Amino acid sequence: MALQAGSVRVRHQEAGPFHLSYRGEQPVLLFLFGPARGDTIERSAVCRSGSFAVLSPGASLELHIPDALEVLAVAYDGPGFGAPRTLGAESRRDLVDPGVRTLAHEMRRVLLRERRPSLEYVEGLARSMLVRALQVIGSTPARRRPAAMTPLKLRRVAEHVAARLDVSVSVAELAELSGMSRTHFTRSFQSATGQTPHRFILTQRLEAVLRLLDEGAQDLSVVAARTGFSSHAHMTTAFKQAFGRTPADYRRIRDFRLAAAQG
Repeated sequence: MALQAGSVRVRHQEAGPFHLSYRGEQPVLLFLFGPARGDTIERSAVCRSGSFAVLSPGASLELHIPDALEVLAVAYDGPGFGAPRTLGAESRRDLVDPGVRTLAHEMRRVLLRERRPSLEYVEGLARSMLVRALQVIGSTPARRRPAAMTPLKLRRVAEHVAARLDVSVSVAELAELSGMSRTHFTRSFQSATGQTPHRFILTQRLEAVLRLLDEGAQDLSVVAARTGFSSHAHMTTAFKQAFGRTPADYRRIRDFRLAAAQG
């Protein structure tokens, strides 16, 4: 699906081979929902599931990935988007950030689930994605990353967390599951995902809250219990810090947009 929203062009591709001919005319942000496989990983601008890349004006790129990928591509055509030109090539790719991920998933939800997406809202999401991506890039030191966790171990950890969102999961428990010391596990996990284990668990809980709200859950205390938060207040605080609004506000806005779309 492709959409022009003000000064940005948004393209969401369902799982399939990904092709991009970039001529360096405007900044482009790529977000990868699904993982690349095989030796394609070494050649792609975005490598890890949940990672993003910002392509800078002035340098062309031909990207052809035969693996089945789900990708969000956002091109910024308007004025005021020249900042990425000054950034080094290595600092712009294969980065993971919960803020960029949240905005990308919200963009995906709007494109796929809303019959008449608000162009103003889509443009605002796209601008926020670039602002956040540049903040992450600016704070990322150029240093050698420790060896990342293998995909098999990472999947095992992710499945373990997903199956236990309603209970406490410790880093020591995940390290034991992976057959690593706690210190080695933490470093390898962060290298693979761009997040600490604690942040990853929190992100999974918050994304579960979003899913339940999107499915129409009404009792926020029940939602908090089902997603592992100690209380409604704890969930509300964490949710607002991550998304800028409370769960109740998110639900009201969602219900209003659904009603408007159906009307």
